Amino acid sequence: DFDGLRALLTKVPETDRSLLVSLGEKFKSVGLAEEAVEALHKAGEIQQAVECCVDLNQWAKAVELAEEAGLSHIDALLSKYATKLLDAGQRNEAVDLYRRAGKHADSARLLHSMGEEVMSSGANPLRAKQLFVLAALEVENFRKKNLSAKAGDGTGGTTTMLGGMTMATAAQATATVQTLSALIDADSQAQDNKILDNAWHSAEAVHFYMLAQRQLYTARGQGIVEAFITALRLRQYEDVLGSAAVNALIALTGLHCGFNQQASNAFLRLEKDEGASADRQDAFSSVAVDVFSRIKPED
Repeated sequence: DFDGLRALLTKVPETDRSLLVSLGEKFKSVGLAEEAVEALHKAGEIQQAVECCVDLNQWAKAVELAEEAGLSHIDALLSKYATKLLDAGQRNEAVDLYRRAGKHADSARLLHSMGEEVMSSGANPLRAKQLFVLAALEVENFRKKNLSAKAGDGTGGTTTMLGGMTMATAAQATATVQTLSALIDADSQAQDNKILDNAWHSAEAVHFYMLAQRQLYTARGQGIVEAFITALRLRQYEDVLGSAAVNALIALTGLHCGFNQQASNAFLRLEKDEGASADRQDAFSSVAVDVFSRIKPED
């Protein structure tokens, strides 16, 4: 009679822990996770409540309880839950989980990989830019968290080293040392990951790529030169956009505003692009011959 057990749960005092644990186990045995967790939580058995959630695949509740209680195995739970979400294709939910748990670096990596997938499809550059911006903001949160953690740690060695200073000067110098230490630690953690090391690079790449397109298709007369200048800037972002996309835009904008030498150079790069198929390289070569047989490759 589980309806009766539910009613009993509301009446059992917190002091009757054995009965509450028994109720929790009964609820768990039939998959009633919410009632089982309520009974175990009321009994003060947080660890057991977390394990119950894990066994019944109630990962969100498991993480919530572990965070509340400050349980040491929260990272393992997060990893299991995140893996489960990613295997199910629920990447937005995985990002949210990482953010709630303060795992900003993991959140940034996942957001960045999502942005790369969208960008490689070529379907929605704006969506890719939004994902890259969110990833960069998560990196900023990661760095702020590291700085805050370091700022809260006083060190006896620093105090001794600054013993000859006034209290105000010593406090200021200590804060400076701690901030520098935090920055060095954050950078050392990021050295093996270009996403953390150069957070805004990908967002900038897509921003300038979209800007060049907009300038090209909305400008008139000399305004097209702006599109060409922006396209030239994209050479700094070939690692994100790809050499072909960058050089194609440079060639197109260059031809539209009379920078034919620059356009010719871009065509040469397109013809030699190792990532392009032989047919595609031949197509670029044919277009270049057709264009520059009629106009001189001069700026």
